[in-house]
Amino acid sequence: MKVIFYLSKEGHYRVYAPWISEALKLKYSVELWHNKEIPNTSIPFIDSLIDHYKDNLAVRRFNNDEDIIQNSYLLDATDFFFNLYPENFLSNSIIKKKLNGKVVNIQSGVDTVLTLHYWNKIHKDKFLHLHDYKKIILIWTKTFFNKQIEITKKFSSSNDKSNISYLLNSNIKKYSFGFREIDRNTLNLSNKEIKKSMKIPEEKKVLIYLPYPYAFSRSHKSWFIAFSGLYSGFTDEGKKNNFFNKIIIPYSKTFFASLFIFLNIKSFYWFLLQINEKQIIKSIRTFCNENNLLFIIKKRKKHRIAKIGYKLADKIIDDHEGLYYPTNYQKLLKISSLVIGYHSTSVFEAVRMRKPYINIECPKEHFRGEEILQRIHSAKQNYIYNFRGVVWNYDIRYMINKFKSMKLDMFQLDAKQIKKYEENFLDEKRYSDEEGLFEKLIKMKKE
Repeated sequence: MKVIFYLSKEGHYRVYAPWISEALKLKYSVELWHNKEIPNTSIPFIDSLIDHYKDNLAVRRFNNDEDIIQNSYLLDATDFFFNLYPENFLSNSIIKKKLNGKVVNIQSGVDTVLTLHYWNKIHKDKFLHLHDYKKIILIWTKTFFNKQIEITKKFSSSNDKSNISYLLNSNIKKYSFGFREIDRNTLNLSNKEIKKSMKIPEEKKVLIYLPYPYAFSRSHKSWFIAFSGLYSGFTDEGKKNNFFNKIIIPYSKTFFASLFIFLNIKSFYWFLLQINEKQIIKSIRTFCNENNLLFIIKKRKKHRIAKIGYKLADKIIDDHEGLYYPTNYQKLLKISSLVIGYHSTSVFEAVRMRKPYINIECPKEHFRGEEILQRIHSAKQNYIYNFRGVVWNYDIRYMINKFKSMKLDMFQLDAKQIKKYEENFLDEKRYSDEEGLFEKLIKMKKE
């Protein structure tokens, strides 16, 4: 069997990794197609696969859609072509004939729906083709998928609504396939080995904090800066350690960032009362001290950390790009006793790995004034970020004032509630966990 995985971003390996691994173990012919957006550098996950499966694994790089079309002969005898989002080269008449009924889209959390909703903003020079050929989309659950569609149809503009029709096209066959980014390989990781590799005492319990995803480039800067950005130092990591990069740039950015706070009354109010991420980190530090927990901050390259985090956390561990199956975050989850984040879809991995999760509920300013984002990432009860016995939800003031005096044993998972959460959002359990991914996919196609 021949399978191709198309990637427009390196991060897509997070979704594909279990599929690629299984296909190679089954001795399928596997091709990984990269577009020009993926740096032509070493990716540890791929390097390890090449070492073990060089006879049935090929990695190809394409400059643009035309490059793929000119090399369409490479699609001959393809059984499955995996991609996450619509690609214009798939509307080419020759490619359509080769891949009719063979294209498989995989749901990627809420990004599948939101990418289509924001298509015109993300891809200003790239028209969205509806692709008039048969294809498959593997959704997690009908309940979760349909809820996202319902929200976008209700709150989208007319142009954005037409984009969502891509997912409702009669040529798409939807299968409830479940959340498959965590599999037995990840669930069976050794706690002892992970702690040893990360130099964490074996007997120590761990709290994982996912810092606020602040970026200075975001719109609606005022609240972001007042809550988090002002305390990050604006140091440009990775650049030369000289006076200009470490002193002039950070202090200049801090000065100009401060001006944005005065543009919004609420932001200025939060600034004066010190309702910010710095205080949350202090509260978490106290909680960890009281509960004898190791405080670990999981850092992402694209997001800065409040400077106080470097002082108060026991460890800061990068979620290195290029490390997949498992990611560093998945390793940390395996050894964690509690995870904390801000409206982050990392909650799905935490639930799958049976780890209690706290969502820090943010005000509407966090969602950049976008009703769609606020609804999709809602912290309402019995939704993805607020589910009794599975995901605890506290607002920012509560985290600052109350969390530090709480006890770890207050966050006990409820098995019945986990089952309900998974049935609603992650997996309807239509197929046995013992079945392989491709076995399930082939069986579904025959139904």
